[in-house]
Parts: sequence; C-alpha cells; structure tokens
Amino acid sequence: MTLTETRFPGYYIDKHTYIVYSNKTGIMKPLKQSLVKDTRKSNPKPYIQVGVKGCTLLHRLIADTFISNVDGLTVNHKDGNTLNNSLDNLEVITIEENQLHAKETGLLATGEKHGKCKYSDDLLLGALEEIKSGASVRSIANKYGITQSYLNKVKNGVYRAYLTDSN
Repeated sequence: MTLTETRFPGYYIDKHTYIVYSNKTGIMKPLKQSLVKDTRKSNPKPYIQVGVKGCTLLHRLIADTFISNVDGLTVNHKDGNTLNNSLDNLEVITIEENQLHAKETGLLATGEKHGKCKYSDDLLLGALEEIKSGASVRSIANKYGITQSYLNKVKNGVYRAYLTDSN
C-alpha cells in the first residue's frame, strides 16, 4: 500500500486503489465512501463522497492531492463517468472548459434532449418551414402553441441554432 498525505493533515490516499485513510485516532483506517447526487440538476449523476473535513467529493480530493490545487476550479471526468476516479481520467480545468467539454462530448443535454425542453425539433422545423413559405411568425406561433418570442429566437438562430444552420 502506497499512501500519500492529502493537504488535510491526518488524511491519506492510496494512489493505486484511491481509498482514503484517516490517522486521526492514531490507527490508520479506511474511510467509508458513499454515493451522492446533486438533486438540483435535472439529470443528477452519482459521485463518491468521503468524510474528510466534513464531506468531500473523492474525485476532488484525488485531483487536489495528485494533480494540483483545485480551489476555484472544476475537476473534470474526461470520460464523463463520475464514478471513474482514476488519476488518468481526471483533469483540473475552469468551469468554462468543463462546459465546453460537456457540450463537445454530448454530456450536456441541449435542444430537445434537455430536461426542460417544451418543443420538439420536429415541431419547430415544421413551424420554420411554414414561416419560410411566407406565413407570419404570429400565426404559426398560435397554430403550434409556441410563444411568438421563442419562435422568433429559433428563427433567428438564438435558440436551437442547429435547426437553422441548413435553412
């Protein structure tokens, strides 16, 4: 067993198993790990939490110990699997870089895949075709039950730009 001390005195991580140990009582013992989810998100993913300084997410503790200080930064799981906390799957990046990674890899739900989506792509494409054929945005919005403001934003590429890229 190869233990590396974290920046929190008395807490150590095994670099091969990623098990966190505490030496607070004078006896080295492994800490319990539990699964948690951020229920504020529409599609919460599970994370592993350990009892270091209250509760700490394991991937943040691993990155902080073996990569660099994570304060003010995000620890990204490169493969998108939040339970894969191996060192080669973690990177310390900015929130903006994390959002870009999520978008590029399809981890960030957008368009009709988003949990709060009200209108399907097919419905919006049908509405856009009718507008392209000369119908007014107002009449099409009423016909399809879409707000005029939202339909204008789709038409102008502000929302769901991928629907108007080829039009």
